[in-house]
Amino acid sequence: MECSLFGNLSQRKAVTSGAFPDSPFFNAFAEMARRVWVLNLLALSFGQQLHIFQVRKNCRFSEVYMESVSDDAMAEIPGAGVDLRVGFTVIPGFKIGKTVIQSQVYLTPAGKSPVRR
Repeated sequence: MECSLFGNLSQRKAVTSGAFPDSPFFNAFAEMARRVWVLNLLALSFGQQLHIFQVRKNCRFSEVYMESVSDDAMAEIPGAGVDLRVGFTVIPGFKIGKTVIQSQVYLTPAGKSPVRR
């Protein structure tokens, strides 16, 4: 599978030798993990409780806890009364004390699921 995704096995060789993979995906993932860790440390240093939440697939969209990653999702849907559902979570949300940092989600109209590739 790795060969079909990357065209070679260099990522596996790097990990096997104890090195970190040098791919954009790994770098983005590692940076995101570092930022979540720093956010957790900051919350603890100020004595605040930090809660991380992930929105499940097919949950109803709530503007309080969620933000759409695609502005087109709202514009593409004719009629304002369409029930929007979460296709998948892109970035989890955080609640620090009484402050909510919205989860970023990909939206789909109710009854549809995101395209699988």
